[in-house]
Amino acid sequence: MIASMEKWNDRLVYALKVRKKTQADLVKVTGAKAPSVYEWVSGITKNMTAPNATKVCNFLRINVDWLLYKKGPSGLEDDTDNAPVLLTTEQKQVLKLLERMELKAKENWIANGELLVSVMSASDAVATPQSKPMESQPERRLATEDRRKTDLGFDPERRHLYGAPNFPEKKQTYTDRRRGKK
Repeated sequence: MIASMEKWNDRLVYALKVRKKTQADLVKVTGAKAPSVYEWVSGITKNMTAPNATKVCNFLRINVDWLLYKKGPSGLEDDTDNAPVLLTTEQKQVLKLLERMELKAKENWIANGELLVSVMSASDAVATPQSKPMESQPERRLATEDRRKTDLGFDPERRHLYGAPNFPEKKQTYTDRRRGKK
């Protein structure tokens, strides 16, 4: 099957299949948008940027020259259990922290991490602003009313714009009187 793959897109699809990975995995690893990864796999995109190619090849443990130019060994023939794994800076930091922990602390940390992952996915995560201190409920209400008055130029209690004359209430029409409306 390797001999018939002339385009890099075909080699990428083959590597994904061998490594049992998906396009969604490539989106996570590269940080590229899902449509871009779809275009890589489908052959719409004729070339890939060097940073993305490097990330993809490291993730799939394949040779960059084989993926892009069909030169050299693919890297797919290697024993996957013994293949060297390239770690990101964050992964190295996590490993250093784990090495310094005691056994019980490691077990608790891993259990908490698994719980967090199961409870919260990346799409559910909501960033909360940390720079503004919490306001009490009355302060928040006052701030909202002040903002409404000054930003919009409208006082909801007086029902008119600042600087505009205070218009009289709407007169009751004949139809309103018949229906009992005030």
